[in-house]
Amino acid sequence: MTRRTTLTSSLMERAWRVAAIAHAGQHRKATEIPYLVHPAAVALILQRSGFADEHLLAAAVLHDVVEDTDWTLERLADQFPPDVLEIVDVLTEKKHDEQGVKRPWAKRKAEKLERISKSSIGSRAVWLADKRHNLETMAFDHIDDPDFWSRFNAPKESLLKSYRDGVEAARHGDPRLEHLAEECLELLAKLEEQS
Repeated sequence: MTRRTTLTSSLMERAWRVAAIAHAGQHRKATEIPYLVHPAAVALILQRSGFADEHLLAAAVLHDVVEDTDWTLERLADQFPPDVLEIVDVLTEKKHDEQGVKRPWAKRKAEKLERISKSSIGSRAVWLADKRHNLETMAFDHIDDPDFWSRFNAPKESLLKSYRDGVEAARHGDPRLEHLAEECLELLAKLEEQS
């Protein structure tokens, strides 16, 4: 049986609270926009795209907590079901090696692409919604900032190729994924035209 929800169930309330605490003080890259806007947008994109399972939406709200804060998957395990944790784990990029040294961008993206291509529909849905929101904000930011591409850890061409490869790897298996992928590809085309 599919769990249906709004964005205000008790599980969602817990996810919103954890994400708000974990991302407190963080902002979107090179902006003053509070980071929490991003996971909220990802959850809204998923819900609008027909994904209404509360565990999937909770994972969307939490998808960057382990990757971008000091929270661990083990800490989340005390509060969230295994299927939420599985999606968060799949979407968490290992940014540093065992010695704490930042790993090369291209290697991290290749590993992530491999994981995404083999992951569940739920993981791929959150991935695509995340990419869709990132691309949409990039299109806005590009208009406002002539030095926009310097914010990133990779050249523009590599970044756009990484997005395109990820979208193609995640789009199979469900018409809702295809729809999200097409929205991402339209935004990618818009960014390429703007540059």
